[in-house]
Parts: sequence; C-alpha cells; structure tokens
Amino acid sequence: MKNTSKWIDENAAEFVGKKILYLCMEMLMPEMGSAAREANFNGGLGILAGDTMEGMHTIGADVSAVIPMYKYNWEQRIKNGRQDGAVKEVNYTYEPIEEVQDSNGEPLVIEVTFEGRNYPVAVYKLIRAGIPVYLLRNGEVFDILYTGDRKQRLRQEVVIGKVVPLLLDALNLSIDALHLNEAHTISAACFLKERKEYADIPVVFTTHTPVPAGMEKYPVDWFSSMDLPHKYLQYFQNGNVIDFTRAAIHLSCLTNGVSKEHGEVTKNMFLTDRNKIFGIINGSSPKWQIPELREADEVTPEFLWTIHKSYKKKALEDASWRAKEYLGMDISYDLKKPTAGMFRRLADYKQQYPMFKDIVRAVCGDRDKLYDTPYGKLEGLGIQLFAGGIAHPADSERQEWIKHFVDWSRSDELRGRFTFLTGYGMRMLTHGARGYDFWISTPRKNMEACGTSDQRAALNGNLNICAFTGGAREYMTEIDPDTLEGSALFLDPYGPETLYRKLEYASKLYYDCVEKTSDAYKKIMYNVWKDGMEMTVDTMAKKYVL
Repeated sequence: MKNTSKWIDENAAEFVGKKILYLCMEMLMPEMGSAAREANFNGGLGILAGDTMEGMHTIGADVSAVIPMYKYNWEQRIKNGRQDGAVKEVNYTYEPIEEVQDSNGEPLVIEVTFEGRNYPVAVYKLIRAGIPVYLLRNGEVFDILYTGDRKQRLRQEVVIGKVVPLLLDALNLSIDALHLNEAHTISAACFLKERKEYADIPVVFTTHTPVPAGMEKYPVDWFSSMDLPHKYLQYFQNGNVIDFTRAAIHLSCLTNGVSKEHGEVTKNMFLTDRNKIFGIINGSSPKWQIPELREADEVTPEFLWTIHKSYKKKALEDASWRAKEYLGMDISYDLKKPTAGMFRRLADYKQQYPMFKDIVRAVCGDRDKLYDTPYGKLEGLGIQLFAGGIAHPADSERQEWIKHFVDWSRSDELRGRFTFLTGYGMRMLTHGARGYDFWISTPRKNMEACGTSDQRAALNGNLNICAFTGGAREYMTEIDPDTLEGSALFLDPYGPETLYRKLEYASKLYYDCVEKTSDAYKKIMYNVWKDGMEMTVDTMAKKYVL
C-alpha cells in the first residue's frame, strides 16, 4: 500500500527510500476478530507495536514487520474466587490475512531447526494501518504468547530469528535498518549480521522495562541451543546467564528507553554502553479516542463533558456485563458517581493491591461516613472503583491480589462499589480509555518505563491520578487548585495516603460539577485533553526518525 504522507520527504530526506524491518513477539492488530486479536498481544508492548505501525505509516516511513501468529488464546476466567484460564485454539479462517506465496506460486513455508528438530513455518500477511505485517505460523512453536515453559520460549525466539533472513530472501526484500521492539528477537540481528550484505546493518533497540526480572535471561549453557557462532557469547553472557537485553544493547547502534526517565535508568544499568542510550517517550494512536471527539472541528470543555457522559454509560454497561458474566453478580452502576479505572497487567512494581488495601473502604464508601484506616479516620469519597488485568500464571503473589480483588467485589461492604472486571483485552481497554472519569496508575518510582494507559485516558480528557514517574511526568503537570491549570494529580510523595488525598480532591471536583454546576472539573478535562493530544503515535514516530 502506497503511503501518500510527505512528512518524511520534507523533514527526513535521508530516510526516503530506506526500508526498515520491525520485529516484536506481540502486536495488537485491531483488524482481527476478538479471539485472534487477543491471542497476539498481552499488554503495553503489543499495544505500542500496533500503534507504531500506524505512526510509521502516517509519517511515510517504509516499514515492514514480522511477528509470530499464535495458535492459542488464553482467556481469563474466575474460578472459586481465583484467576483461572481457558486455552482455546484460534480459528484464523475468516481473519483478514493472506497466505504469502513463494516464487512458484505455492504457499511459502520456511524450514528452520532448533536443537536438531526441523520446524516448517508458514507465512501470512496482514495489513496493519497501511503497514505489511508478516505473521509466522507453526502451532508447535508459536503455541501461546509468553508461555511459562522457558525452553519453549527460547525455541520461539530462536525460530523467529532464524526465519527472518530466509523470509527476506523469499520476499526479495532488502532492508536498510532493523528495529527490535524488546530483546526477545535479538537472535534475528545476529543471524542477519552473519550475512555479508547485512554485516553492518544498523540495529535500533527499544527496551521496555527497567525491571531486571522482566529482562529475558536463560541459563548460560542454553546458548548452544541458539545455534549462533561462539563469538556472540561475549555479548550475551552475564555471569551464569545469557542476557538478551545486554546483547541487544551491545549489538545496537542506538538503544532507547521509552521515556526520558527510563532512558536515564537504562544508562545507569548498562554503564559501558551509556553513550548510545537515550529516551523517546511512547505515543498512542488517536483511534483510542472517542470517534466524535476525534472528528470534531472544535473541542470545548462542555463538548468534552457531554460526549464523555455517553461513553461513561457504555463503559458502565460493559462493567455490568462483566460482573454478571464472570462473577455471577447482577449490578447496575451509578452514572452520577465518579468512576475510576485501573486496567493494567498485574505486576509487583505496579502495586495495584498494596496501594488500595488500607484505603479502599474509604475511597468507595459513603460520603457521610468515616472509615477507620492506618491513616486515621477518613471520609468516604463515594467513588466507584474498577480494577482489571491479568496475572502471569506463574506469579502466585499477583494471583493472590486477584483473589483479594474478587473477595472485595463480592463482599457486602464493597459490592457494587469496587469490582474486579475479568476478560482483559482490547474491548476493556477501549472502555477504560473512553468512559472512566479517573484513570489510576500506581507504579513505583523508576520502575515504570513509560506507561501508555494514561495517554489513552488523556486523549479523551479523563483525569489521571498517577505516580510521578515514567512517561506521565514528561507531558503532564500537577493541577493547581487555585488557577485550575495543570492536567494530572501526581502521587508525590508516593503512598496510599497520598492516593487517598488526590482521590479526595478529584471526587470533590466531580461532585461539585454534577451537584453544584461548577465548571472546574470540565476545565481540567480540557487541560488533560490538550496535553494528551501532544502524545499521538505519529509524534513518537517522528522522534524515532529524527
């Protein structure tokens, strides 16, 4: 598909005609149906990958992408009050994909080996926002995204690495640069560099986590399973493990974190390579916006408020459906109450449960009552609070968080006031971005690489109550209660009591709006929307090119 954008021609002429190959292990592809879509992304990394395709197409970059196509979708369920899951095979028959053919007009199948076994990999193509995305299919290898079987995970990462050079041959595609979105695909850079024509290919590496436990590592003796020349061991070996992030940084010409803060944190983690590490804040697709807002000729505070109310109704209807479908509870939520959401992957550093465990009764409690907490007696704030997200099946502590959330949801005191929404995926995330009054994110300082859920909320004018870290601190400012300038309520100092106080202020703003016809909340919504509009994915794509 030809891109008619002229931005790259006018602003980065050196990239005109340059072909970039983008690699990732996951991607949100809205073009697909629900089951196929959810099977191929897990969270922020996949969302960003899908949005990046849109941004690159918008500015006119010549990009192709390669990702696996997974056989199974893991569907979140609740059983006996705990997270459970059903693994279901995805039917790709009616998806908007096409078989790629070889030079003889036959379906293209690329054969590679792992630990002596041969694996035939079929190739399909999907057009994601104008960008060709090549999907690699072998159900035995690419069974499920981020499997807990470590050897299977290495098999996936080595197979994609081996396929990439052979796929370029089959497509007669010559590339000028390689972009690795996370380190899972670093073997592809190594296999490409073994070819004379790609020995010096520029490799750009985007890292997405400052959490060491989130960086891909395997026992050092597994290096032999990668089938790489021994010279690469020096880049991978980090004590008794092979470290994919370390190798990707060493082999890249440029490495970026996904915010300025994350760039600095990454520099301090990899001091020998610090001079080629920097930060570029992530962006988000405008398509996360309410359509009427995206298409409006003029946006005013009153317009934002009016259109938001209609999408809040849809979000609460979806919440009622999920409460019934997954928890067996018939609940109608109150449109007049302030509604807060936090739908994110559950991880220790995100702190969703610890931040709320001592204050949830007060946050969701009646406004005319006081509640005993470790921080003294706190007034009820009258907020409807919704949490959602997936805990990795191997993460027992986060599984316990979900049990606590489900127990809260079913308790007499919090029923209909707090609800854990099950079935995390694009539909839930879309309602979260468009229909919730407040968006809450509580990661620890310097642990959040960027975070884009706040951007998606901001694009719709919805107030962020968030930790002062990652990307949020880069584009939003604290609200001044006197002038009403600013666009966020930051948790600084970080902790549950600060979270309560910021929610207390937000709740008062909201109730003053609906009960006393104050315009303060609407003005802040407008501030949020303006700052959010600076964070579109095409702006991010331009920074990568420049």
